[in-house]
Amino acid sequence: MKIFKNTAHSKLVVNAILFVIVAFIITIFYPFKGEFKYEFRKGMPWLHNDLVAPFDFSIHKSANQIEQEIDSLKKSVNPYYRLDTAISSYVYNETKLILNNIKSDSLISWKRNVLKDIKKIYKKGVFEDNIDDVEKKYITLIRGKFIEDFAATDAKKTKDIILQLETKYGDNIQLIEDVLKPNVLYDETTTQKVIDNVKAYVSETYGYIKKGEKIIYKGGIVNEHLYTVLSSLKLEFEQQTFKETSVLLILAGRFLIVLLLLWFLYLFILSYRKELFINTKNILFLLLLIMLFVASSRLVIGLEKLSIYIIPFAVIPVIVRTFFDGRLGLFVSIITILLIAGMVPNSYEFVFIQISASMTAIFTLQNINERGKLFTTAAFVVVTYSVIYFSSTFMQVGNLTSINNNNFIWFVGSGLLLLSSYPLIYVFERMFGFLSDVTLMELADTNQPLLRSLAEKSPGTFQHSIQVANIAEEITRKLNGNPLLARTGALYHDIGKSLNPQYFIENQNQGINPHDSIEFDKSAEIIISHVEEGVKLAKQFNLPSQIIDFIKMHHGVGKVQYFYRSFINKYPDVMPVESKFTYPGPRPNTKETAIVMVSDSVEAASRSLKVVTTQAISKLVDGIIDSIINDGQFMYTNLTFNDITLIRKLLKAKLNSIYHGRIEYPE
Repeated sequence: MKIFKNTAHSKLVVNAILFVIVAFIITIFYPFKGEFKYEFRKGMPWLHNDLVAPFDFSIHKSANQIEQEIDSLKKSVNPYYRLDTAISSYVYNETKLILNNIKSDSLISWKRNVLKDIKKIYKKGVFEDNIDDVEKKYITLIRGKFIEDFAATDAKKTKDIILQLETKYGDNIQLIEDVLKPNVLYDETTTQKVIDNVKAYVSETYGYIKKGEKIIYKGGIVNEHLYTVLSSLKLEFEQQTFKETSVLLILAGRFLIVLLLLWFLYLFILSYRKELFINTKNILFLLLLIMLFVASSRLVIGLEKLSIYIIPFAVIPVIVRTFFDGRLGLFVSIITILLIAGMVPNSYEFVFIQISASMTAIFTLQNINERGKLFTTAAFVVVTYSVIYFSSTFMQVGNLTSINNNNFIWFVGSGLLLLSSYPLIYVFERMFGFLSDVTLMELADTNQPLLRSLAEKSPGTFQHSIQVANIAEEITRKLNGNPLLARTGALYHDIGKSLNPQYFIENQNQGINPHDSIEFDKSAEIIISHVEEGVKLAKQFNLPSQIIDFIKMHHGVGKVQYFYRSFINKYPDVMPVESKFTYPGPRPNTKETAIVMVSDSVEAASRSLKVVTTQAISKLVDGIIDSIINDGQFMYTNLTFNDITLIRKLLKAKLNSIYHGRIEYPE
């Protein structure tokens, strides 16, 4: 017992060290800058004392203002066109070649005039026909090293040139129509470069606040302008503290805050789920899950095109609830959100929205094995996001103009990503050896190979296992355990009997008992071996370790009482070797394995009752449970006296319902 306590204490220390290491890692994810100590929200009163500017600073425009100015400037940019002299030369030379092929002395002057006009026209520029689609009044024309603004209405197109030449020179112009091509082409590269450079002409500030100037009085409403001023002060403050303050001090302060939040989680687990500390992988999983979302949030914050609301924080309580319970899931979610709140703008709004979404996920998703429920939960989470965002915006500015419709796209995206819970649950199951309700439902299907084999080779044991599963499931549900785990464990607890079914009384027919011809200690060895054989079968079929525990623990370190007592009665002068009559264990270490143990013992013993009455059942149940307790079989479980009392009551009620009297029908 002392060794067990020392092991438990060492686990607590190891897990505490893990929390400290994770606190340091999370601290590194934070940006290296100071934090503005005042909290403020648009449309709400200033709850602090009168604020005076501690230093000179510029008023920074909001991101929306800058974006609007950039868009406005982009619209003012004229499209760029470039005159291609190579095309001009080509058209002139081809036209001259065609005209030279016309052998007529009377057309010499005509040909000379046509070439002269072609040269003059192409020098000014011939545009593409789609110039009519340009919405701008002016375009910018590049002629070699010179640039000029050109009225779009003055642009001559190919068809205009042909019409002009035909009017002046007659139908003979048709000879050169195919040669005439536009020599002024749209310059997309230059146009886009000018548009991209527009941002450099937009100032990020529009005003100036001097040191000592009063910014806002206590109780004053933070309107649009004051919100911009306060945001600018916050930005300047964070930048200056980073320059003037030691980075180590900033890191130390943040490390202590992060450590404190993780310490709260440590205390919560210690107070309500202490059994998680037994296996370090449980704690490692929770801490890695927190770090995953902190790191993802830091990455998204650094990307301008993504919103923090795209991250599905509601996944945290869903996954943790699947492997542990909803209360722990909600607490882990709250701690994670509080850790990330120090990174994001509008932290109050972020915390309020995300905690509400996490609560919605917990309350609407009772069973992860009901797959359609996850879609419903995702829809409720999106609605929660939207309602709180609407309400918050109304409360701050009192109108609809400030609502950013893009946020609703992020909310829907987050809801869709919530559906990733299923593949994530599968991944975490494989990584950490956890067991979800979905997997338990699959294993509890009696068409599974091991259960089918048990039903075929050991039908009596199979029926006994089903009865034990029904009893254990009901009791576990009443004790707020995992009923699906208890049921699945009960179905597999006796699979080892399928290798030697004839040695177990529930499978014997016609009164033939092979134990009659062998010694008691040999019989005990065969009976005990069903535990070891069951474990081998379970490992061969890759059953999860949690199910294998039911096989190992359903007899604990109890004795094969029938053969043990028979040996003592037959050989009163011989001291029996107790190890030959004792199961290898270990003892049950969870509520579920303990319930299966007692359900197994009581169900098997109830079959030996010659007269089934309420009194006989009550005496049987009390005797078996008292014997198990006296043997110390429950010493490693978290069962309380109230739990054991409830188990007694439920077992008696269950057996009475199984063995109730039936009406004898007349012949």
